[in-house]
Amino acid sequence: MKKLLNVLFILTTLNSISQFTGQVDYQQYGISFTIPHNWIGQETEDIFVMSSSKEAGLLILMFHPEKNQEELLNKMNLGLQDGAVNLRPSGPLQMVGENQVEGMYSGMLDGQNVKGKVIALINAHGRGIAVFSLVNETRYTKRTNELAKLVASSVAFKKANPNVVLSSPYLEEAKAELVGYKLTYMESYYSNTPGGGGYERKRVLNLCSNGLFTFYGGSYLNFPDPNWDPMHQNAKGHGTYEILEDNGDIYLQLNYNDGEYESLKCTYDDGVYLNGGRYYRGEVDCF
Repeated sequence: MKKLLNVLFILTTLNSISQFTGQVDYQQYGISFTIPHNWIGQETEDIFVMSSSKEAGLLILMFHPEKNQEELLNKMNLGLQDGAVNLRPSGPLQMVGENQVEGMYSGMLDGQNVKGKVIALINAHGRGIAVFSLVNETRYTKRTNELAKLVASSVAFKKANPNVVLSSPYLEEAKAELVGYKLTYMESYYSNTPGGGGYERKRVLNLCSNGLFTFYGGSYLNFPDPNWDPMHQNAKGHGTYEILEDNGDIYLQLNYNDGEYESLKCTYDDGVYLNGGRYYRGEVDCF
């Protein structure tokens, strides 16, 4: 999963703007899924979080780049460790069919002992997705596993649609707001449901004037990123970027050196927002 940083943004509950219910369709990634009944979701960059006022626990969806089932299994066996999170497989993870890895995780999440089901799916068209259903271990029931299976069974993959057309009168304004700046982002989420848990992460993105970008940062509830560059050692950057328009909406498209891409919707409301997360600008750090 790619890292990208820029902003201080704190979520204390899902009772806020940009809530989702029912089906969610990410056409730019070719991924759709359905939020369970009585649950609501919110997107925060490349993580989608779901919570319920009627059921304990947290449902977390994350993109991953793995195309090979054995590689995905190896990544999942590493667990998730960063800051207040230390989650590891609590038993053998299993390869199911040709495009799925699943099993149980347990450990610490925001000071709570949690456990739950993890189901990761491979997408032949692009990014895959991992579904985590986690709850305080004292409130764990078979329902925790059922929720992971329910969401995973609703996931559908199709060919992504990243194509955009330059035509917006706001395109130059967007370029002026983004090009040549460092964007810094920090985020945390804590469920107000007993046993719900939470997460934290931090990111930094440099949009260099020569069209290259670099990124570094850390997060938990994430897959290890081989391109993570905390010491700024990659002088050639991690890829190129473009600022584009599609049907009146502005997107920052990151084209990674490994051939993957990431399309982030840009909006403005007392600051720069990418996919709903606010990004604060600073002095760019380019080579």
